Amino acid sequence: MNLSVGFKEWAQRHIRSRFFPPTPPTKAGNALRFGIMSGGSVAPEVLIDPARLHPEVVVAAVVAATNSARAERFAKEHGIPRVLTSFDELINDPTIDAVYIGAGMDAQRLFHSFPILRPDGPVFLEAIPYRFHPSWIEFQRRIDKYRVSEVRVTVMTPVASNAAPGNARFMAEQSGSARMGPAYAFSILQGIFGFGVPRCEQWNVSQSPP
Repeated sequence: MNLSVGFKEWAQRHIRSRFFPPTPPTKAGNALRFGIMSGGSVAPEVLIDPARLHPEVVVAAVVAATNSARAERFAKEHGIPRVLTSFDELINDPTIDAVYIGAGMDAQRLFHSFPILRPDGPVFLEAIPYRFHPSWIEFQRRIDKYRVSEVRVTVMTPVASNAAPGNARFMAEQSGSARMGPAYAFSILQGIFGFGVPRCEQWNVSQSPP
């Protein structure tokens, strides 16, 4: 089974969704309300843009960031109505159902920032967005996990676009590394096999021409 996606197909989908997007639906009255903690470059792609087309999700009702000016710019750019400068204010806001944490946090800072051990504290979920995409759910429905013996996954890591100063992939103190991207590949393998931790039989790395 080959799950690699050609660059041409990916580019076509990306261009179509970016320049010829569908008409946004009317939001449901009980739509899930998201807050964003530290708006970054990933939040629009994994949450804000998809939620515009989902009737049961209100994208980023609140943006929180340590830099209030940056939060204001981010909110204005993405049409977010409210801006908060305190993480505590965001977490304790009764109108917010879920919070997307876009800040690069190590475990120590995460435990310090939130009342994780409190009985009524928040529930944390690792942010691997594809788990909830309809296409992925449909894919899992169609495969017979018990008949899958081998899976090949291809991962492309564009180093040049990730080399900006402050990128989490190059911040060892936050456990960041170039392996953050391939971690999604291992997650996909686990989702396909449906149990345990898959064993990597072969790993090949190649560098594209400059």
